[in-house]
Amino acid sequence: MAYCTQTDIVTIYGNPAICRWSSFVTPTPATPDAVRIPAAIKYASARIDGHLANSQYVTPIVGTTIDPPSLINEIAATLAGYWLYNTRNEHATKEMDADMEKKRAMCYQQLEAILTGRLPLLAASNTQTQAPFVVGGGCGGGGRCW
Repeated sequence: MAYCTQTDIVTIYGNPAICRWSSFVTPTPATPDAVRIPAAIKYASARIDGHLANSQYVTPIVGTTIDPPSLINEIAATLAGYWLYNTRNEHATKEMDADMEKKRAMCYQQLEAILTGRLPLLAASNTQTQAPFVVGGGCGGGGRCW
């Protein structure tokens, strides 16, 4: 199951960055690459499912509809953008590299918190038809842990 869309990735990183990171041609096209975007989404979704496999959650993770919970959606979009940036192998600056690595690490911290139950996504049964919890209760009373 794809946990994010191209629009979700563009929302986080911006269209110019996604066009640049998804393309291997110059000049950078005005639209993201139609092959690399689905590959990035597949990568991110597989990383999430792999990390949460054999946990209290059934993968693929779904919310109360066919859409994934918003935190999973944001993690997937962030990881997909990271994959696009990192696999292009043309890094802008050391600061940008560090920022992207920080975003990737935060995604895995979130997944680890979900895995250990510190950040619950769904009610405690192992079915996919359960009501969602409010995400963010495990973040020191705040909303998001980003």
